Amino acid sequence: MDLGLAGRVALVTASSKGLGRASAEALSQEGAKVVVCARDRRALEEAAAGMPGEAQAVPADVIDPDTPARLVAAAVERFGGLHVLVANAGGPPPGRALEVTDEALLAAVEANLLASVRLVRAAVPHMRAAGWGRICLIASVSVKQPIPTLALSNTARAGLWAWAKTAAADLADDGITLNLACPGTHATERMRQTGRAGGGRVGDPADFGKVVCFLCSDRRGSLAAPRCRSTAPQASAYCRGVVMTAKIDPQRELKHLYSARQVPGLVDVPELSFLMIDGHGDPNRSPRYQAAVQALYAVSYTLKFAIKRAGGPDYTVAPLEGLWWTQDMASFSVEDKSDWDWTMMIMQPAEATPELVEQAVREVARSKQLPAAAEVRLRRFAEGASAQLLHLGPYAAEGPTIARLHAFIHEQGYQMRGKHHEIYLRDPRRTAPERLKTIIRQPVSGSA
Repeated sequence: MDLGLAGRVALVTASSKGLGRASAEALSQEGAKVVVCARDRRALEEAAAGMPGEAQAVPADVIDPDTPARLVAAAVERFGGLHVLVANAGGPPPGRALEVTDEALLAAVEANLLASVRLVRAAVPHMRAAGWGRICLIASVSVKQPIPTLALSNTARAGLWAWAKTAAADLADDGITLNLACPGTHATERMRQTGRAGGGRVGDPADFGKVVCFLCSDRRGSLAAPRCRSTAPQASAYCRGVVMTAKIDPQRELKHLYSARQVPGLVDVPELSFLMIDGHGDPNRSPRYQAAVQALYAVSYTLKFAIKRAGGPDYTVAPLEGLWWTQDMASFSVEDKSDWDWTMMIMQPAEATPELVEQAVREVARSKQLPAAAEVRLRRFAEGASAQLLHLGPYAAEGPTIARLHAFIHEQGYQMRGKHHEIYLRDPRRTAPERLKTIIRQPVSGSA
């Protein structure tokens, strides 16, 4: 497909790596003349040299208020005009809402809102002179659903989205379109820094770059995307939130927590969010246990679809986990389970908010007639230093595996603490007992 970009001039900021570079490469592949910018001169020159077509590297910090005008002037001087702007900037550091400082909030707004606004203001006169222009602002999926640990990004990018919706109406009559591209988890350095990517299936930056390229093309005019909610018809026609998300598999994203060897080892377990439900008694004989697990899965899947509808990422529901204990852990035995207390739980993504969980619980309790759903709760849970190993085979044969784990803990000079923890990697309803895989985990404290 000819996207009509051959000979067009494009400016892509923060484009030495990641999503910015992928967008620049896609535009260059379609024949656009590309101006790329970044703070790291060496990385930027390498990126420019790797472009399929003609490119110019301009080392610059896009956050500097004078940089946008300078970048646009460089594009016009080198290539005679400017038709496409892809505004990108590095994201702010992680932080929860009540932990961030005034200074950090102002810095985030400067980088992830004002920098893009300044770039648009500098680019628009040249696009109006040409009678054609394409603007794409790279934001984040947090525009649709705030991410609890990225309060700075949530704040700045939501502001950018609001500004872009209003600006789009002012540009429509000039033949200039303005889009907001809101990527989910992609394999970039930024995602690794924020802890939202791991070894699992995440988006390919190259695919994201192709979508940005399409939004910046002649063909973009035929895109039948859902409209942004707005009373201004121009805004609804030209301001669209394109959410790029790949299905996330927590077992791969957190591979060190959801995989283990048959040899005992140590792992540091961070604080994570879980849906939980409690009970008492032998899980093999208790109707209460079966009802609790059924409710836990039902709420987890209902929540998953609610998060996706709200613009959050698509993800695989995590495996079932169980905390098991007795009042006197010295007498804890896998042979006699009648006196066990238990908490069954399923790990949840950061997008699982108390409000969405409450809605999911009500929906499951009402539509699926599962009264136990009312007892499902969302909690943060951390174990810290723990020992774990993989058990292969039936649950009833776990005794020797648990004994090996306990022996390892004592041999390493640690003490056991907390509750016996099991992670069920395979569904017993669909797996023969001899093929079951279970991670046995036990929190530990410092040297004895």
